[in-house]
Amino acid sequence: MTTSIHPVVLCGGNGTRLWPLSRKALPKQFTPLIDGKSLLQMTLERLRSLNDVITCMASEDHRFLVQEAIDAAKVSGKQILEPVGRNTAAAMAAAALLADSDDLLLFAPADHHIPDAERFAETVRAGAAAALAGHIVTFGIVPTFPSTAYGYIETGAALTGAADAEAPAGNAVVRFVEKPTEDVAQSMLLKGGFLWNAGIFLVRAG
Repeated sequence: MTTSIHPVVLCGGNGTRLWPLSRKALPKQFTPLIDGKSLLQMTLERLRSLNDVITCMASEDHRFLVQEAIDAAKVSGKQILEPVGRNTAAAMAAAALLADSDDLLLFAPADHHIPDAERFAETVRAGAAAALAGHIVTFGIVPTFPSTAYGYIETGAALTGAADAEAPAGNAVVRFVEKPTEDVAQSMLLKGGFLWNAGIFLVRAG
């Protein structure tokens, strides 16, 4: 199945946890951190294999920084500017309203570092069938230690398809767990079936 996926990068946030390197005027997603590149530039480069037309949801205050990253990543980026930040849900809703109802939208934060871009793209494409079927697809990371800095996803049964169709890739979500205490995180890892919540979503616009 060939499906067009439209990446939407969420460029908000002030990156206060990385202060003083990251600050309000230059949040961490715009700061050159790895090989002279910002996390936003690397995010745009990673998404380029899915679609070289990428939408960036950003604050008006950061529009020039976003454009610098778009130019550096050599993508056909466009910006939707927020006069006032209303957090992730509002930005996602605005992007969906401006898209065609049949579009698949991939919402991704601007401040992730994902070294294996090819595997990332394969994973996103694998989620397309479930998104087209009406599921909200989220992506998890296999945890390597009981982190208290991330939210978690508890996974359930594998998705099933119609009798005449192949089942879409993925598992149902049982629940989302906010950033836990270390004891709770340790118990989830021992139980199994929990992933770190990457905060990346693939959905049908309409």
